[in-house]
Amino acid sequence: MNIGTNRRSVFSFVFGDGDPNEKILSETRWQLIAEAIAKRGGSVVAEQLAPYLDPPKDAASLRPEEAQRALDKAMLPALLRFRGKPEVATDGTIVYVFPELQESRAAGDLIVGDLTTQEMKSRLSAMGSRSSAVERPDIVADYRRALDLRRGQSSSSSFSYLPEKEVKFTEADEGQQFACAALGVFVLLATLFFGFNIITGK
Repeated sequence: MNIGTNRRSVFSFVFGDGDPNEKILSETRWQLIAEAIAKRGGSVVAEQLAPYLDPPKDAASLRPEEAQRALDKAMLPALLRFRGKPEVATDGTIVYVFPELQESRAAGDLIVGDLTTQEMKSRLSAMGSRSSAVERPDIVADYRRALDLRRGQSSSSSFSYLPEKEVKFTEADEGQQFACAALGVFVLLATLFFGFNIITGK
């Protein structure tokens, strides 16, 4: 174990590794949103994408009209990401139309269209996958397979919810955790020893 690994394991043990869902969920969320829109022919209402949107604060305490406005506001990131636009139906319902997502294939193309190969490899790593491919088409294929696999782990036939991984406090292995604990005990005992000597004047 090198010094860099030691430092990372100590930092992980003391402060934790953060939420593993942050990067992965971001990728999965956009993929699911794009495919859910494409599945419905490129036109949706906000309620159909609600499972993937950021819920409004204090949603339970909001009146129906306020909750609807908050949900419509939560649609803005999806509109910007996939170049959609709101339209008002004859009954007054707001329908969100995404011209570029009227086919399922278009959803995948739009997801990876603006990504560089390095970004795709980085996101693959964040999802726990690797790609040894060099050519862009092969990397794109690996990236799509990883997204499909993650989606399939939660729901093989529907877009009902956004899956999350269990949050672990630390990714350090047992040996690293033991070494960190031993280091902590040593530092504590050393502090007490020197503190006692300073107080007693020895």
